[in-house]
Amino acid sequence: MFRRGYVGMLFIDGGIPFWGGVCFVISGSLSVAAERHHTTCLVKSSLGMNVINIIASFAATAILLMDFGVTNWDVGRGYLAVLTIFTILEFFVAVIATYFGCQATRSNTNTSMVFLPNAFSTDFDIPSPAATPPPAYDNVAYVQGNLG
Repeated sequence: MFRRGYVGMLFIDGGIPFWGGVCFVISGSLSVAAERHHTTCLVKSSLGMNVINIIASFAATAILLMDFGVTNWDVGRGYLAVLTIFTILEFFVAVIATYFGCQATRSNTNTSMVFLPNAFSTDFDIPSPAATPPPAYDNVAYVQGNLG
């Protein structure tokens, strides 16, 4: 498998671009499916895959940082630097998705939520328009009588 004296990049030789990408694609697909269908099974499987993705991206980052020590050519270091940045971003995306997945599994589905609109003006010289009051209920929109 390895010839004597061969110092390759463990990142490439270990297949990390393949299994790291597969983990991230499966995790994202499960997250999208859990958002569309809202089943407990999909949410929990998305959460589990996000945890696996956290472990995979952490391991990939550690291996990339170890590869910096064995790579002595400038192009390889630039390649590793870009891959390290994207792997760290993958780690943080997986952590955030896991956080929201934990919040989704802990929430009680029987409670009602009230969403209030938050209207404000970013231009402080112009006041935001006042909301119009709802119409009075004593105004009748139809005439009672012979419809005939």
